[in-house]
Amino acid sequence: MKHESIYLSVPKGGLLGDFDEIAKSEDWNYWAIAIQDQTGYYLWAKGVSIKVTPNELVEIIKSPILAVDSAAYRVHERIETMRTLEKIRLKSSRRAS
Repeated sequence: MKHESIYLSVPKGGLLGDFDEIAKSEDWNYWAIAIQDQTGYYLWAKGVSIKVTPNELVEIIKSPILAVDSAAYRVHERIETMRTLEKIRLKSSRRAS
């Protein structure tokens, strides 16, 4: 198994400078771990793992900036969706028990 750490972040130094709360937010700036094993390629971040294509992984490693229409941003959206689904699953399993 191979792995590599990647820091995903939004572009810094925009019009708002130090007042840009998104640029400082941990929701938009975080570490992820890229993993390659016998079954495929994955990205683990924020407590969830998602499967990615080799091309997505190369693009994310080359440019980990969360810019509109970047591979990093598309994967970020999938991570957030998976986190939401996991919260829903945990909530419904608590109700069932």
